[in-house]
Amino acid sequence: MKSIFTSSSYKFTLTTIVIAVSLLAGLGLVLWGISPFASLLSHNSMSVRGLPDVLFVLGWLLMCVAMMLPTALPLLAAIERLTSQRTDTRQLVSIAAVGFLGVWLGSGVLVRVGDIWFHPLMHQNVWLSAHPKQVGSVLLSIAGVYLLLPIAQKCVSACQSPMGFIARAWTGQPNVRRQVARMGWEYGLSCFGCCWPLMAVMCALGMSNLVWMLIFTLVMIFQKHDRYGKLVTTASGVTLLTIATILLAETFQIPHSVHLHTH
Repeated sequence: MKSIFTSSSYKFTLTTIVIAVSLLAGLGLVLWGISPFASLLSHNSMSVRGLPDVLFVLGWLLMCVAMMLPTALPLLAAIERLTSQRTDTRQLVSIAAVGFLGVWLGSGVLVRVGDIWFHPLMHQNVWLSAHPKQVGSVLLSIAGVYLLLPIAQKCVSACQSPMGFIARAWTGQPNVRRQVARMGWEYGLSCFGCCWPLMAVMCALGMSNLVWMLIFTLVMIFQKHDRYGKLVTTASGVTLLTIATILLAETFQIPHSVHLHTH
């Protein structure tokens, strides 16, 4: 992580730009969340197709810019160093950032499609409608178990070595823009592979919740760039499973009034 905050003025400028864009995206979400159109950021706008779908995906993208873009700084800084002798360095870094965010934009579309399929199922099924905590518990359990799987740990390891993405994509051929776009895209895929459970939970908590945005962003920064990142990933999975267990236990508690009636 030290390479992100070096004393080099150019690197500091890159860091400043990324953080500024991230903060602006977060501020935009907060303002959106307190506006009359706040419901478009949630799952409450499922009855109308078209523009609400587009706006939901836009909100998801803003959340990813606010939370995920800062976690891509090591890769962007490495690309900056690699292309520092070129006149189009800033443009190449921007292309890599767009490739990275393209993965998260695609994931937002998948989230919306999943909502479109799942919410009518919830409303049409009597048992599912009557047991939202059980449903939430199952979804949290899936996210928690995933974070304990080897694939999540493998993605964490990949994200901790951004030079690996550069080594695979950089050929020295003239199509430099395509190469840096590939670096950003592949890094985004690895990032998605270890961070999607936390982003899904963040979406459920509310995309405009600034406090949770800050907490989850810090967790994912340490997850991807700290030497204890795998431990952070495991701890996150255990935490989600613990919350899921608590929710499930609450749903099976016998109401006090019923207990008294049986005696």
